[in-house]
Amino acid sequence: MPLPQALTRTPEAINDISITLTDYIATDEPARQTAEYSVQVRYSDGEIKVLTGDLVPHLTASRITALKAFMTEIRVKAEEEILP
Repeated sequence: MPLPQALTRTPEAINDISITLTDYIATDEPARQTAEYSVQVRYSDGEIKVLTGDLVPHLTASRITALKAFMTEIRVKAEEEILP
């Protein structure tokens, strides 16, 4: 009886992509900002795997600066519109 042939699995498509920006307020540790990604990859066997990680190493210095400024603007806007 022949041995079963090994299945080769290859990525076929990128489904959903999510980016999460978080601006942590300083309490008992230094304030910090993070950028994380999540990518759904559909493989040839039908499986969908979610890959996640830190987005910062994939960004240029100017994009990091722009994202930090954007997060600061969003925090200011939220404080102005929500807080009394």
